[in-house]
Amino acid sequence: MVQALNARGDALVGDAAAVRAFTFEALRRWSGWSESVFTALLGNWAAQLYDEDQLAPGAP
Repeated sequence: MVQALNARGDALVGDAAAVRAFTFEALRRWSGWSESVFTALLGNWAAQLYDEDQLAPGAP
């Protein structure tokens, strides 16, 4: 989850190289998935985490 939140931050600032690295290293997908992952990271899926301002203590 922490990796995804970091990658979301990278996507928000347009860091395509970091999103490609996340796609390959964390998601184990080839680079053809990078655009889809980039778009998904920009969605509002993390809003609840930001609103509650916390993650579970065991988050990776």
